[in-house]
Amino acid sequence: MKIFNIFAFALFGLTLANARIINENELEKPSKSSQQNSINNNNAADMYIDILKNIDYGNSTTYVIGHKSPDADTVGSAIAYADLLNKLEINAKAVVSGPINGETNYFFNLFGIKSPEILTKAEGKQFVLVDHSNYLQAIDGMKSARIVGIIDHHNVGDVLSSEPIYSRFAPVGAAASIIYLCIMNSMFQFQKKLQKLCS
Repeated sequence: MKIFNIFAFALFGLTLANARIINENELEKPSKSSQQNSINNNNAADMYIDILKNIDYGNSTTYVIGHKSPDADTVGSAIAYADLLNKLEINAKAVVSGPINGETNYFFNLFGIKSPEILTKAEGKQFVLVDHSNYLQAIDGMKSARIVGIIDHHNVGDVLSSEPIYSRFAPVGAAASIIYLCIMNSMFQFQKKLQKLCS
């Protein structure tokens, strides 16, 4: 149940409307077309998982971190995306770049979620950046860190990588909306449970 609290935290008050949820009637009374859609979505989920697993994560921990002065979107996105990676057997850990703000603290208390560890130095570590893609917004030493992914709803920033990475940008109201879509892309079988949670 805790994972659903994390989803709710990441999406709470943000932009759930940006992500399409399958109509409950389609799930309970499958027609031929909805059955075909289900097969197509499961195939798409397999392809998406293959793409994520084709990144060379090595044996290092992949830290998922948002921007400096962490807000609810950046922290919730880091927690939810790290959880997704771990479910895909990729060793990931959500961290924050500094003390969380009052709004985020409220959500943590509401859902009983422990605040992630604060990480202020990036040198020698591996990262997925969420809710930012600029070195100015990143923790110190990010230019000498290894970046394996970026999920952001802002402009494409100045972060560089010498190797292929997974990146996803979209013009939506929050990074959490993109994370939600990532979860749906990779875990189609959980849509019904998430629909009930978010209704």
